[in-house]
Amino acid sequence: MSAVLDGFSQPAGALGIFENGLVRYGLSAILWGSLFIVAWFRQRDYDVARERLLAPAFGFGFVTSLLMLLLVTMQMLQVLPSGSAYPFLAPLQRALGLAAIVVIAGAYLRYVLDEVRSPRAYLLAGLAVTLLCLVLALWQASGAVTQVRFRGTWPAWLFDLATISLVLSAIVLLRKERTWLSRSVTVALLLVLAGEIVLLANNSTTRDYRAVAGTIGHGLNMLAILTFAHVYARQQAMDRRRTEKDLAAYRGRLEELVAERTSELMWVNARLQQEVRDRTQAEEVLRQLSSRYELILETAGAGICGIDRSGRFTFVNRSAAGMLGYEVDELIGQPSHPILHHSRADHTAYPAEQCPIQAGYTLGIASQGEDEYYWRKDNSAFPIQYVSSPTYEEGTHTGTVLVFRDITDRKRAEAEIARRTADLAAQNTIAAALSRSFDLDSTLAAALDGLLPAVDMEAGLIFLGNGGAQALLLRSYRGQVALDDLQPGAVHGAAYQAISRAAMTNLQAVAHSEAAASDSQATSNGASQPLHTLVSAPLVSKGQVIGALTVGSQRTVPIPASVLALMTAVGQQIGMAVESSRLYRAVESSAEMLSRLHQASIILTSTLDSAKIYQQIAEQSVWLLDCQAAGILMWDENEQRAELIASYGLDEAEGETLWAGPGVSERLRDFVACHPSTAVSDALADARVPQAWRESLDIRALLCVPIVGMERSLGTLFVIDRRARRNWRPNDQALIESFVNVAAIALTNADYHIQLQWAAALEERQRIAADMHDGLAQTVALLGLRIDEVMELTAQGADREALERLSQVRTTVDQVSVDVRRSIASLTAIPQPVRSLQELLSELLEKFPASDGAAIDYHCQTQEPLFLTQAQQAEALLVMQEALLNARRHAHAERIDLRLGCNSQDVSITVEDNGVGFDPGAWWTDKHNRFGLNIMHARAARIGARLQIDSAPGQGTRVVLKLPLACAEAGPQPAATPAAAARQAGPRPGVET
Repeated sequence: MSAVLDGFSQPAGALGIFENGLVRYGLSAILWGSLFIVAWFRQRDYDVARERLLAPAFGFGFVTSLLMLLLVTMQMLQVLPSGSAYPFLAPLQRALGLAAIVVIAGAYLRYVLDEVRSPRAYLLAGLAVTLLCLVLALWQASGAVTQVRFRGTWPAWLFDLATISLVLSAIVLLRKERTWLSRSVTVALLLVLAGEIVLLANNSTTRDYRAVAGTIGHGLNMLAILTFAHVYARQQAMDRRRTEKDLAAYRGRLEELVAERTSELMWVNARLQQEVRDRTQAEEVLRQLSSRYELILETAGAGICGIDRSGRFTFVNRSAAGMLGYEVDELIGQPSHPILHHSRADHTAYPAEQCPIQAGYTLGIASQGEDEYYWRKDNSAFPIQYVSSPTYEEGTHTGTVLVFRDITDRKRAEAEIARRTADLAAQNTIAAALSRSFDLDSTLAAALDGLLPAVDMEAGLIFLGNGGAQALLLRSYRGQVALDDLQPGAVHGAAYQAISRAAMTNLQAVAHSEAAASDSQATSNGASQPLHTLVSAPLVSKGQVIGALTVGSQRTVPIPASVLALMTAVGQQIGMAVESSRLYRAVESSAEMLSRLHQASIILTSTLDSAKIYQQIAEQSVWLLDCQAAGILMWDENEQRAELIASYGLDEAEGETLWAGPGVSERLRDFVACHPSTAVSDALADARVPQAWRESLDIRALLCVPIVGMERSLGTLFVIDRRARRNWRPNDQALIESFVNVAAIALTNADYHIQLQWAAALEERQRIAADMHDGLAQTVALLGLRIDEVMELTAQGADREALERLSQVRTTVDQVSVDVRRSIASLTAIPQPVRSLQELLSELLEKFPASDGAAIDYHCQTQEPLFLTQAQQAEALLVMQEALLNARRHAHAERIDLRLGCNSQDVSITVEDNGVGFDPGAWWTDKHNRFGLNIMHARAARIGARLQIDSAPGQGTRVVLKLPLACAEAGPQPAATPAAAARQAGPRPGVET
């Protein structure tokens, strides 16, 4: 028994002697190494998914056995002292062995289960547990583990428990599938599990059964390795048999295909001969077509190139070669990108992968554009317009065809158009800036701000002439120019003025790039940077040169003709703006004068009192001309003397001296009779001025202006300046004459006002007469009729009816009393605010209650308020009142319509009823109707309106009053006369015609 156990222990290596360890670890290393080599070569040659996990797993086992074999060998040879490395190598050997088992189990789980999630989770968990055990074992290996007693420590137990748990987990997962592979792998894992359990049982007992337990445990591990090798070899054999079976089936199918193809080839051979003949004919036709296409390509004006998939030229026509500066033979077979497109227009490198042409011959992407540059043989670039179209032969992409044209001339034309557009935009910007304001300084500054970016200059100056081209005044400047250079006598400033004078003299733009630079370099002490490049253009307005526009740069740059043209155009714009600014100042001065005249005129027209008007003439003339005194004299032809009407700035004695001083009367007539005005600039030296005026009035300058109205003299105005002699300007005389003319009109209006008061009194008498007819006279007539009825009823004995008539008479008497009081009140009433015609008609209808007769329907056909004068309102309302009363009292109407309408010519007020009507042709025979209708027509004619009456017996009546549209405005109108203003009390209903 001992001999058997000893013989079995030799390969198992369980007795603890080195020779047994050599056998065990040597066999393990051979087995693991063989499996690793086979798996590694299979994975490299066939890229089998299973071998990607089995190869490292077998490798772990091989490294574990090899590591322990080297350790045992070194200890046998006493190269490594016993126990010195074992505390660290034993845990490492256990960790590598456990990792090998985990990876092998994971690989077969992946193959058996045919899914990824569970095997991956198993592998990650197993490797993590292995790493944890290794770390804990190494931490414990600081001296507590001996060479022969590692399995007696808790890290060894931890490895055993981890191995058992992981192996059991793999077995449970493998049992999900019932195949020979899952059963075989399960057997191998059970052997590993049994070996670990035996060793764990040995370590858990107090007695040492190392000889037996080690032999059994290590033997089971060796059997497990052999089982894994058997499974792997069998699986490979099965894979090989499956492959051979598939290959045999493929060979059989191939023989069938060969037989089929042989019969087909015999049939095809017959057709091939016919196709050869057809192809010969086609080749001839193709040759002819090729010659024709080649002729087309060679004579085409555009460059045409064929490029294969490697980017080399396959054909190039003469136009393309000529544009590129090559011969055709020089380009065929050469790479296209390094020749055509190696750089951009700015000479920076153009990567081939960014080239759109390369995308055509490599990826089959069509492209076109006109933003690329091609390069000639002499290394000069030119802009091109290109189209790249991929080519295909029998569905296979073979390259691209490139068609391009030299568009240098077109680009040059487009650049010129863009430059002109930019110049026009700059001119428009400057013109807009010039038109925003009439202030000269801001206008010139805005023009320079818009011009400098357009001409790419740093500084700009505008000189205006001051008495000729030799006297220039700097009016505005902008940009990088030193203030010292602009002072009188500065060298740089003299250069700026010199070129400005040259532009004004030559009447054209001039440029200079060297003289200013040399002068500045010779004189500058470094205090300022001179302008090395100067351009100047004249400012022209109405054909006259009024200044110069000068721009400059600190750089020495060439000046193109376009800049000179732009400067000339802008110079003309600025010249016109300067002239406009000057005209605006002149207009503004005139407007100020007119404003003052208007203010003075308003004061004159604010009163109708002649005395107050004369006084205001004197006061306002002093204010208008900025003088000290003024007087107005009226010459009496009968008495041959003057009379002072009004004065300002003169006391009583000075006023008397003005018209009655010693020696004044003899010379005053000449001044009074003057026409037009007389201006005395120096009163002390002018013989026309009386000596008394010089001494008493202290006159230094005098302006005499006649006041004439309606071809008669209204007086003479004397304006006195006591400060110094004064040259009266034409504007001063025009201003005071205009003011005096307005004063004459105001005086005339005052006279008219007096006349109108008399006319108003006469008109008021006529109005009272009409009102008495419409009101009192008709009421008295009505009372007479009622009394006659009472008398008839009394004579008939109808006392009750007589009393009723007397009651009506009493009511009428009360109403007449009210009307008389209202008329008296209207004569003294204060004018009320003007109201619209719509409002007055609505108020009129309120005075016709529905209980007194037929209802009245009011229709307003215009929304805009209409306003009449007080006289027009009164007359129109009285006419409408008369028409409504007639419709109610005489027509016995059941329906009455009142309509207000307006069109483009007139305003119409219509009263229409469905009463008994009458014969318009016989209205004059009826004395009662004749008088009432006469008054209605008279009232209409008085306000310029037309009265139209349409009626027939039994067909109702329509009364239409039409006022011209000029009489009715969309705004309040003042009363025409005081008499008309007194009528604002409105109509009084209650009487009839």
